[in-house]
Amino acid sequence: DYQWNGYHKCTDFNSYEQLTNYFKQYVTEDYFNSLLLKETYLKQKNTLANGTEMYNYYEKDGNLYAASTGKGSNVNKYKFLDNETVYKIDSFDNNQITATITAKWENVSGNKYSELEKMTITNDNGNWKVSSYESTQI
Repeated sequence: DYQWNGYHKCTDFNSYEQLTNYFKQYVTEDYFNSLLLKETYLKQKNTLANGTEMYNYYEKDGNLYAASTGKGSNVNKYKFLDNETVYKIDSFDNNQITATITAKWENVSGNKYSELEKMTITNDNGNWKVSSYESTQI
């Protein structure tokens, strides 16, 4: 009952804890906590300009609901050009892999551009998880 774009019921998760545990299968605890600082994944209260309070995630009657932000599509990332993307392993050992990806994209106008992606994957008790990820447009 808030005046933004409402909530939608999550079909795969019944609680915020289930959702965060799902993410933690693929990213390290430290990296996940750094994502929380960006507030996207927080189960937090926000106050809109009109004074209405809303939450990114809301639990009620054994169900999880996520705020519908109505952001639309990303017209700059209309098409991923995998055949033009370059993948490079910078270093690896039994505990960590670092890689650089020069990702090629096409926007809705047909213009191409590149992003430089730097990531680290760490062995976390036998499970390989993302421990850092940075992206910049070049």
